[in-house]
Amino acid sequence: MGKGKAVGIGIIVIILLTCVSGYLFYVKTGGRGLTRAVWYYFWRDIPDKKYSWREFSDRGVEQGISGFYAFGSETSFSMWTLAGLKTFYHVAGTSIYQYEDICGALKRLRDNPNESGASGMRAEARVSGELAVWEGWIKPENLVTVVRLREGDGKNMIDKVWSYSGKYKVLNRLDEGVCD
Repeated sequence: MGKGKAVGIGIIVIILLTCVSGYLFYVKTGGRGLTRAVWYYFWRDIPDKKYSWREFSDRGVEQGISGFYAFGSETSFSMWTLAGLKTFYHVAGTSIYQYEDICGALKRLRDNPNESGASGMRAEARVSGELAVWEGWIKPENLVTVVRLREGDGKNMIDKVWSYSGKYKVLNRLDEGVCD
């Protein structure tokens, strides 16, 4: 086998390994949520795209940033935003995490459609000061909004986090497949 053929095979192997590892990273980190945001908000013809773009870009310390949960550890979690995969760090005794189980409320409503009152439709909100507890509730591709403590220190320190169950195509709307 010639030197040129060996180099060509090596380049093909590197390209294939890069594609396979990129795909596995994308699937493992919930990259489908970011794909849905791009497809349903940025490529579709919606009346005013500046509002949909603003949801997933950094709006400053007070307003935070939204994205789709990817993965986490005991001290931090990462989520997909328009700026890519961003990591946010837990501050013991300060960080607060809220999770609303919208899919649980939808399931209760489907199981008991004649239930009187709005209690069957109300999403159960859970609050914790521990990142590990919150990560037990959330799944990859769930919508997350983070408000940070301060800017400019190089780390995104968490003040408050709001998260919702489901895999949203259109935000704030329960389409088919959101709770699959």
